Amino acid sequence: MAVQIPSRQLLIDGEWREPLLKKRIPVINPATEQIIGDIPAATAEDVDLAVAAARRALSRNKGKDWALASGAVRAKYLRAIAAKITERKSELAKLEAIDCGKPLDEAAWDMDDVAGCFEYYADLAEGLDAKQKAPVSLPMGTFKSYVLKEPIGVVGLITPWNYPLLMAVWKVAPALAAGCAAILKPSELASLTCLELAEVCRDVGLPPGVLNILTGLGPEAGAPLASHPNVDKIAFTGSTATGSKIMAAAAQMVKPVSLELGGKSPIVVFEDVDLDKAAEWTAFGVFWTNGQICSATSRLIVHESIAKEFLDRLVKWTKNIKISDPLEEGCRLGPVVSGGQYEKVLNFISTATSEGATILCGGVRPEHLKKGFFVEPTIITDVTTSMQIWREEVFGPVLCVKTFSTEEEALDLANDTHYGLGAAVISNDLERCDRVSKALQAGIVWINCSQPCFCQAPWGGNKRSGYGRELGEWGLENYLSVKQVTQYVSDEPWGWYRSPSKLTLLTLLKEKSEQKMAIIPIPSRQLFIDGEWREPLLKKRIPIINPTTEQIIGDIPAATAEDVEVAVEAARRALSRNEGKDWALASAAVRAKYLRAIASKIKERKSELAKLETIDCGKPLGEAEGDMEDVAGCFEYYADLAESLDAKQKAPVSLPMKTFKSYVIKEPIGVVGLIIPWNHPLLMAAWKVAPALAAGCAAILKPSELASVTCLELAEVCRDVDLPAGVLNILNGLGPETGAPLASHPHVDKIAFTGSTATGVKIMTAASQMVKPVSLELGGKSPVVVFEDVDIDKAEFLDRLVKWSENIKISDPLEEGCKLGPIVSRGQYEKVLKFISTAKSEGATIFYGGARPEHLKKGFFIEPTIITDVKTSMQIWREEVFGPVLSVKTFSTEDEAIELANDTHYGLGAAVISKDLGRCDRLSKVVQAGTVWINCSQPCFFQTAFGGIKWSGFGRELGEWGLENYLNVKQVTQYVCDEPWGWYQSPKQRSCPWKYKY
Repeated sequence: MAVQIPSRQLLIDGEWREPLLKKRIPVINPATEQIIGDIPAATAEDVDLAVAAARRALSRNKGKDWALASGAVRAKYLRAIAAKITERKSELAKLEAIDCGKPLDEAAWDMDDVAGCFEYYADLAEGLDAKQKAPVSLPMGTFKSYVLKEPIGVVGLITPWNYPLLMAVWKVAPALAAGCAAILKPSELASLTCLELAEVCRDVGLPPGVLNILTGLGPEAGAPLASHPNVDKIAFTGSTATGSKIMAAAAQMVKPVSLELGGKSPIVVFEDVDLDKAAEWTAFGVFWTNGQICSATSRLIVHESIAKEFLDRLVKWTKNIKISDPLEEGCRLGPVVSGGQYEKVLNFISTATSEGATILCGGVRPEHLKKGFFVEPTIITDVTTSMQIWREEVFGPVLCVKTFSTEEEALDLANDTHYGLGAAVISNDLERCDRVSKALQAGIVWINCSQPCFCQAPWGGNKRSGYGRELGEWGLENYLSVKQVTQYVSDEPWGWYRSPSKLTLLTLLKEKSEQKMAIIPIPSRQLFIDGEWREPLLKKRIPIINPTTEQIIGDIPAATAEDVEVAVEAARRALSRNEGKDWALASAAVRAKYLRAIASKIKERKSELAKLETIDCGKPLGEAEGDMEDVAGCFEYYADLAESLDAKQKAPVSLPMKTFKSYVIKEPIGVVGLIIPWNHPLLMAAWKVAPALAAGCAAILKPSELASVTCLELAEVCRDVDLPAGVLNILNGLGPETGAPLASHPHVDKIAFTGSTATGVKIMTAASQMVKPVSLELGGKSPVVVFEDVDIDKAEFLDRLVKWSENIKISDPLEEGCKLGPIVSRGQYEKVLKFISTAKSEGATIFYGGARPEHLKKGFFIEPTIITDVKTSMQIWREEVFGPVLSVKTFSTEDEAIELANDTHYGLGAAVISKDLGRCDRLSKVVQAGTVWINCSQPCFFQTAFGGIKWSGFGRELGEWGLENYLNVKQVTQYVCDEPWGWYQSPKQRSCPWKYKY
């Protein structure tokens, strides 16, 4: 069956382009070992061109051609692509079969799935329009809030060779549906059909630059794509080792990544099964795609009472598998993809025998095939858990076997891996299947089947199998950025800078002034580990300096890596205690009870905690009291969400086949490290601790060493309410000595960090070594855009702003009426003053303030500072200050205002002030920020999403998004048909098992 290999170039900006360095890579047919063509080899120079083309595609016609077009417009193109794929199905299937070696029948099914995936995401693209501006219920009638979902931008998509076109489409279809522009980099080992996708896109008139396709080697094309400063996200499927490198490269630009990585997936077979059905599903799960299926299923865990008979049946099934050129009719196992992979698989087999394992069948090249990278289906017994064949991903037609006697032993064996992509359980006892599916540490669990995949259900793993989910609605969310828009809708001034008697806050403050001025001692605390106060192992402590007086007023414990180790062990014990039933697997209502008890205690101690926070970080007492109300409210809010979580478990997924049913479980992500800043010490802690505990995680909280007194009091609150030991551990200390070992610890499953961008880069880089998910809320340079039609008194602009600033009371933050206290520390104080002096030296004008207030001789006080005559090249315009400093520029047109607002590496928040609500709506969509405030600035409600884009990080806190931050999504799919699956029957007797039906 002759197949013509098209000669293609790179697809950049809608055109075929020869690689700038004119390099090409030979295409080798794995069935014959012959060179049958070549593909272009992109390098960094071509990546630059593709990224520039993608950025143009997003901005063309002010985004209206693609990114800001309706989802219905994008859906039209996706459906046209699906139709073309269906039209060319036979040709594409043959190209894929000779390119990667998979059987032609399977390649043909893949083409059906490719078309179905585009159709599915066309439907979701259309549905996206109706979901925009989803309202958020707020507790105050003076504000209204809604959520926008926007394309994340330019995305780099790096895909593997085992499903060349299908894996590409899993990323391309949702990325385009979301409105992103994409650069696809397929594997150099199999990318012929991806280049044909380029031709399909040209045929349907996809706008130039929306999809660019660069074939090439990983170091020459993939690496520059992952690290490119103008690529906003990377989605990668491939090996764990490469995924770690990609995450580390992306960390340097604080770039979000989603990773679907290696596997060592088990099949657990219990004693009550139909042996033939179980044997067929086992063979299918291991040898499908020539043993190169995504989940890398290569471990069989079978009950000892049926092991011999089951293996006899399995050997018979494998010996009936037709191994041949993949284009031959009836082929069920083709060659491994390349010579390198072939040698790797054979080396695994030889190492297993050298370590004492037994080759039950297979293990060599089939006798009838003298050429090609063919390996017989191989079953290996007498395996120990220390052997390489048990521990490492094989990615070939190889199965290693162990037996078990109890359900607990089976789970121990199944979970004995660094990977967590998929797992199968085969048993007629459905209650047992349900128990085991919950306890298996994998992103996907198959019941009485193995490997079925539907584009409606989430796909992805945990542990070193990566993070993030593809397919279903989760796949679309992967390429969308959540933007909170909050508008002030009252005609009354907000009121913070009015006299204290007229003061209005998010929470009303009613304490008497004599209570506010009471002296409060700093409690002497230790580290909080496993429910107890513990002295740091190295007995280090850090002085507490009151920023108002510059005096040492106490000290806090200083944890080191040794204490981190103890705390992580305590957290892991908390998760596994009583088989998880005490916390992680307890009903969410049980966890809600503790959260409400914590909230009640915070309210009870509100006055004391506010004063402690005030003297610790220097914020005005009134603001600190408001923070304490919000801390309590945050715990109460997540108590409510925790209770609702139970009802959302086993949410059904609608599938196109009645022979399967599928649902989703949301599970705690595990042990989480929470690292927080000093500006809102206890509130920032609550933003992370409350949802983490609501989700069922165990947490280690590392507050800033500059302000952590109230976080230690949270530990005492947890003791008072009898929070189970180890569920929350609190470690004070320095970043390098405490935060760094927490971020890199192999048994911490996730890091959530709020702080500087520079530290966020370090944390993500450390986490990349263990492929650990992170959420980052980092620096900002947020603009306030004031238009000409505003109420000038509300806008507080220049001359009026100076008058308002002059009326701000700067004093000891415990004093009645204080509205501006000291900077948190001497280091930060000197940093802010340096920003001001540098601005002056660069030619800016200090319009107001810029020095210590004359009446305050001690403390880290700085006057409110307004700087004018600022140029966009100046440090004061470009870098985060984090002090009471405002730099000012003017504009004349709306476009100029947008350009100035977006002229920053950061994207945390932005405010728009105008009476023209149509203009406000326009700007809210185009200003590059995670939060946009309309006719207000900085209101924050824990009901809605908070977080940034660009160098301000990724991930969202608060609202339901905050809870999702600490949950893993697990797909459970069950085969519910009594008939055999049928892949290993003759082709004339079977139909496509999971062909999408629309």
